[in-house]
Amino acid sequence: MSIRLCVRSSSAPPSPTWPFGTGALPPRTLCGLPRISSDKRIASAEPLPRSLNPLRLNKRGSSADTQSKMARILTVEDDEAIRELIKYALDQYGYDVTEAPNGQAAIDLLGDGVPYDLVILDLMLGGKISGWDVFEEVQKRGLRDQTKVIIMTARSQEAEILKGWRVGVDQYCTKPFDLDMFVVTVQDVLLSTKQQLDRQREAELRKTELLHLLDTVFED
Repeated sequence: MSIRLCVRSSSAPPSPTWPFGTGALPPRTLCGLPRISSDKRIASAEPLPRSLNPLRLNKRGSSADTQSKMARILTVEDDEAIRELIKYALDQYGYDVTEAPNGQAAIDLLGDGVPYDLVILDLMLGGKISGWDVFEEVQKRGLRDQTKVIIMTARSQEAEILKGWRVGVDQYCTKPFDLDMFVVTVQDVLLSTKQQLDRQREAELRKTELLHLLDTVFED
């Protein structure tokens, strides 16, 4: 039985948009990943069987086990249920996941001495420090050569997405999102070279600029 799970911020309206830039991702069977129950606690789930693991082989045809076990990921999300769900899902594939509930905690963790391979960053964080502030801190500390960034937010306007591509994020997704595809996207970003991500960013920037221009014309 195929199950699809969408994760949605409780304060955000539904968005029809899966991450710009991922292209046509194939449908996946969600085996063993948890659900958010009515009280926002994570329901129990069985581990994903090896034979059904959609990430066991990467798109280049080689094993992704070593890469996933070595990758250090910082997830910055102020919604506890979503944060714990993301950590649970990524833990199933051997990623070393650290959680930050707000911008200040994320900045503190960035200074722990060992660069993260990936930061999954929500833009709309509670408190004075936004996701964009955290991203700027990553850049100021010279971590972008070692640390890739996926922006995750409830904002689906082209203007926000355009800003993300312009400042140099590696991938962008909007809530609600399909958790299974989200995990695939995480691995794809980790396995991609800087040159591949740069080419994708340039293509997505041109596309998003065109969409934003069309929206501006029709609004006028």
